[in-house]
Amino acid sequence: MSVLLRFDRDADATRLVINSMLWKAWFAELDVWMGVPTHLLENSVFDMIVGQFGKIIHRSQLSLKDADLSVECEGVLVDRGDRINTPVMLKWRDRSYRVCQRR
Repeated sequence: MSVLLRFDRDADATRLVINSMLWKAWFAELDVWMGVPTHLLENSVFDMIVGQFGKIIHRSQLSLKDADLSVECEGVLVDRGDRINTPVMLKWRDRSYRVCQRR
């Protein structure tokens, strides 16, 4: 079973991850997730993020029926060959979310 814990401040999340003695009794693994928040999991959101890097050649095909919603793949045509490692700020209502791809 996976659980998503939400913190108001990044520093609080970081302190918890570092203090494994505090959470080892309840969780086998704990990572800071820097992906798209679950309430914004929509194909249009992923397309908007990827479209900032080049021309989309394979759009998001996310389905809420998928067993794993932690990964989404798209194809984008860019003008260089190195890996894209640029974080994106996703703004929704009065909140901003830092979105990074998995390495």
